[in-house]
Amino acid sequence: MATPKLERLLAAGYFPEVLPPCFHTESFGEAFAQGQTPPSEFELDPTGKVPKQSKCVRYNQARVRGYRREFAIPNPVHFYRLVKCFRANWSAIEPLAQISPISLTKPLISHGRHCFRPAIDFKGRPAERARVRSTARYILRTDIARFFPSVYTHSIAWALHGKAAAKRDRTHRLFGNELDTHFRNLQDKQSVGIPIGQDISRVIAEVILGQVERSLDQGNFPNGLRCIDDYELGFLTRGEAESFRYMLERALGKFELALNPLKTRLLSLPQLLLDRWDSELRNFDFGEGPLESRHLDEVEIDPEIEADTPDGFRTAPDPERLLLFLNKAIALQLEFPDEAVLRFSLVRLAHLRMTTECWGLLQNYLFQCALNQPETLRVVVSNLLRARFLDGQTVDRIRLKHTLNTIVETAAPLGHSSDVAWALWTMLLFRCRLSRAAANELKHLQDSVGSCLACELNERGLWPGKFDLPELRAALLVPGSLYDDQWLIAYEAARRGWLGRSSRDLSTDPCFKYLDSSDVSFFVPGTAAEVKRRLKAAMKRKRAPDLDDSDDESDSEDAYDLWWLRNDAD
Repeated sequence: MATPKLERLLAAGYFPEVLPPCFHTESFGEAFAQGQTPPSEFELDPTGKVPKQSKCVRYNQARVRGYRREFAIPNPVHFYRLVKCFRANWSAIEPLAQISPISLTKPLISHGRHCFRPAIDFKGRPAERARVRSTARYILRTDIARFFPSVYTHSIAWALHGKAAAKRDRTHRLFGNELDTHFRNLQDKQSVGIPIGQDISRVIAEVILGQVERSLDQGNFPNGLRCIDDYELGFLTRGEAESFRYMLERALGKFELALNPLKTRLLSLPQLLLDRWDSELRNFDFGEGPLESRHLDEVEIDPEIEADTPDGFRTAPDPERLLLFLNKAIALQLEFPDEAVLRFSLVRLAHLRMTTECWGLLQNYLFQCALNQPETLRVVVSNLLRARFLDGQTVDRIRLKHTLNTIVETAAPLGHSSDVAWALWTMLLFRCRLSRAAANELKHLQDSVGSCLACELNERGLWPGKFDLPELRAALLVPGSLYDDQWLIAYEAARRGWLGRSSRDLSTDPCFKYLDSSDVSFFVPGTAAEVKRRLKAAMKRKRAPDLDDSDDESDSEDAYDLWWLRNDAD
């Protein structure tokens, strides 16, 4: 049985995948590779130099209809301790993460940008739905209400050792109790919820739900499937479905979990295997044939499935057909307001070569999406980059600058992390200068991700007037800021001297001193320039970058398109 390497667990699947690509954890993993000798305080600090607990950096991601999903970036010191315990007990954890009779998201060790990948990828899930429905007349669809935020950390030990045993022995002799402690320590001792965005959290989720399902399995578990916490179960009668829902609710209750009543539905078959909006956009005929079946969340652009043109691109659309497609996408978004229709339409468009005749229309659509559907912003960036560097189109930088500054001016006061972060990242990519109004809003920003990007904007000469983040500067002067909810900017500002004397002295903390001396960076300035260098090289070769994403799956609608960064185009 293979055990993931420590450096892989630290370098892959630590930061949420929804961050701009200038945030990295590779150097963090390298600092703990074989042969490195980190200080003993990373393991345990009896002297009290390192706090026993820390807070996570919070990052909320835009979703459709204005909803947000809050991701967490744990402190590296306490995350390291969690990872060490997790890895040391992997031989016991792994079989329990595989025990579910219906899960499609059982974790498999991966060599991609995540340490683990799901057993069944998105392309295989429609076929699994068809299998479930082949012996059913009714489908019960449901999910768990606020699953990750509501996981009771003590239930980790219950799932690993049994509830009775874990209650009898609350010491670290049971490694489940130690995992519980580490999860609480990286969340300021909170016992409700585990961080969203880490591979380890997903594995623990599989362990917990596997035990929920095991308690129901009396040799007659219903035909069904589960993806993370989303259930689809097949039954022959309504009575069977209602009875099982009641049993599932009781089993979840034993782990302090509950079904989401707003998403629980009993449907008569037949039902669509793909949503109508999905299939209509996926199979829209631009003249190049239908796109290979791919899930909304799998947005990587793969030249293996593109048209057999010499340079690896699909055929350019006819302007009239493009207009019809955009109109259809908008109509479907209005018809299905809870679905990420416009975002998927942009994924679909990113597979096409863009001509001058079409580019003006598409560019207007991109700006409209960015301003009105913030969950599309990351894929808007991909389309802009592809059109500029692979199709040779001219981006209207005046309108782009206006669009991005408008997003910052409106999103920063609301604390909308992803909107601010991706707008600032796009400014770095296209060298758009921040407006004074946007800069004034950023001065009050309490967001590590956005603050790192704001500091680089200043370094690149894109900040108007005198650079100052007074509220953040004051927060970083507080003792213990390296373990507070702004640890990321506290560390990076100290390393790079971004905020002058307000930056913490890293030499007083043995753990962060080691990270600094090992040249660990969680934010990498100059990434935007590297992206453009690679794309320019690809443009000279007149070929899209080569990809190998077969081992690279996401488990949420917040997957993003990094075809333009993940692979070297040289």
